[in-house]
Amino acid sequence: MPATKTSSQKLEGAALVLVTACVASFVVAYNNTALMTALPVLKSEFDMDAVSLQWVMNSYLLAAASLVVVMGRFSDIFGKMRLFLFGVIVFAISSFILIFSENTWMMLAFRFLQGIGASSVFSNSAALINVTTPEKERPVAIGIWAGVITFGLGAGPLFGGFFTDVFSWRLIFATDVFLLVVSLGLAWRLLSLGIVTPQDEKRESVDYAGAALVTITLASLVYAVSHGKTSGWTSPTILAGFAIGLAGAAIFYVAEHRIKNPLVHFGLFECRPYVGATIAMFVVGYTLFGCFFFLNLFLQSPSSLHLTAISTGLAVLPIAVPMLLISVFVPKRLEREHFRWAIATGMLALAIGLGLMSLSTNQTTYADIWWKLTIIGCGFGLTFPLVPTVGLRDLADRHAGQGAGVINTCLFIGAIVGVVVGGLITANVAHEFVADAIKALPDKPTVSIEVIHQLAHGSASDVKAALANFSSGDADRLKATLADLEDDTFDAVMISMAVVAVIGMLASIALMRDRPIGPIA
Repeated sequence: MPATKTSSQKLEGAALVLVTACVASFVVAYNNTALMTALPVLKSEFDMDAVSLQWVMNSYLLAAASLVVVMGRFSDIFGKMRLFLFGVIVFAISSFILIFSENTWMMLAFRFLQGIGASSVFSNSAALINVTTPEKERPVAIGIWAGVITFGLGAGPLFGGFFTDVFSWRLIFATDVFLLVVSLGLAWRLLSLGIVTPQDEKRESVDYAGAALVTITLASLVYAVSHGKTSGWTSPTILAGFAIGLAGAAIFYVAEHRIKNPLVHFGLFECRPYVGATIAMFVVGYTLFGCFFFLNLFLQSPSSLHLTAISTGLAVLPIAVPMLLISVFVPKRLEREHFRWAIATGMLALAIGLGLMSLSTNQTTYADIWWKLTIIGCGFGLTFPLVPTVGLRDLADRHAGQGAGVINTCLFIGAIVGVVVGGLITANVAHEFVADAIKALPDKPTVSIEVIHQLAHGSASDVKAALANFSSGDADRLKATLADLEDDTFDAVMISMAVVAVIGMLASIALMRDRPIGPIA
């Protein structure tokens, strides 16, 4: 029989698991915000329109959101380390191929593959930490993990901006590969020491039908929401997407109640803190990814601050630094019964910071907004590390993978909805803005809806082609007027996110308990 590990050995093993999980999780987080900084360059290099540019992010998020709950449940069956390694390897391979991207379709396809890897890394990194760390130390460990992720999210724009300005955006993906090789080396060390094995959970029957059904359901709904504006909300494709998604959700709910080992144990949703955590994590994803996506575009826009990529990375440090410091140091100084109020306070800070950002104009200087970004960073620092801790603390270890998978699914779905809804708001505001600007021109030109669409949402070449439909005087006036377009769209998006943050605050207060209620079997 193997010797029983001492408390010291268990802590050392848990520390190595934490480092291994944190390196891979850092890559998943860093990759997204680093690439956001490079989006204006990608738009120019590949001549992308607004929809294609959003899908550089959404293709990744679609795959992650559709599969993260599946990967979480599979980890409870096949082993958390096995699924973690799968995710690291898939992410590394797709990142290597993305270094050599030559067109938009290649970028979108392998961003989707990255999302598959991210779904497994994200679910299983948190679950591995949760089951290998002594209960007393879990809030600290999860806080460090969340701190590393927030550092990755915050440092991504800085490194991505540096690579994009000085070398090439392709180095973003090269960095992914290097760090993931390090994570694989650490994982190999864990396996050789027997700290975690590839099959450390009890085998159960696999709900493959449920896995396929939930993937199709989430993918259909996300696709319909993402393409509704461009394809038309009443188009057959979009209506079919909603129909398939809603029917799949209903069938999945009924089927999961009738099998012995379901993919999702809906009984877990009887735990109010767990429900509160899923809602709060959706809000975090919505505001976090939406804020970074649209803030990067606003800061680099020629009609606003017109920062370089590396300057943009430096500009978002007031978000990143508070996120990191609060994530690492605050959880271990809070009693568990105070987590609910800390999360609610964080949501309030997000609402205030985002609301203040909505007052920005193209005359705004960085001195006018850095302190607003600091408030937003404090909000993320108080919510992101504490939400999964509250959500998982009342679940039995055998449900840790599934629980983390569902919570992280809400994070990714929130991220998709945040970017998509922000895009819809941007599209509607931009369309009305351009239509009104054309009506105000002296020559009173009559143009098609297609021209208005090109001016409001098109690539640089689209805008240039659309302006050719106007006289030189009207074209010049339109160019001057379009400089204010960024203000209106950015402000509207920030207001929408502030409203969502308020909803998250109310849900956290209503659903999260002050004290743990004990493990849910």
